[in-house]
Amino acid sequence: MPATINHLHNIIALPNGKINKYHPLVFSAKANANPNILTHRDAMKSHDKDKFMATMEEEIQCMIKTDAFEVAPCSVIPNNQCVLRVVWSHRRKQKPTGKIYQHCSHVCADSSRQQYRIDYNETYSPVVQWSTAHLLMTLSILKGWKFCKADYAQAFP
Repeated sequence: MPATINHLHNIIALPNGKINKYHPLVFSAKANANPNILTHRDAMKSHDKDKFMATMEEEIQCMIKTDAFEVAPCSVIPNNQCVLRVVWSHRRKQKPTGKIYQHCSHVCADSSRQQYRIDYNETYSPVVQWSTAHLLMTLSILKGWKFCKADYAQAFP
């Protein structure tokens, strides 16, 4: 058995030799398991709604400052294109002690209405699923790769 596969087997194998399908390296993750990652609806119902509203205002002001979008009347939008709505994502950041130290709000284009070969390549939003992040972290452990944390304040500079 190659060394990498043997190493992976040793990580996820139970003492009786069976594979532990519940081991974190097998990528079993529950959606929305983190109570500090909120939908817009949940953030607007939360006790700290005012802090999310402040971060939303900050996000919009930053996007205006960097010319990330332009306001246009509906009359100038071509017939073969649609206006994309936006989706807000909200998060409370915690210290290891559990104390919340920061609130974040990000606006992303909802590309579900885009059409292939018409406006499909017009927007880019750097979004990744947790399973992909877990896969990369596991591969870095198995392959001995180094990785570091990156936290971007704004996705569209």
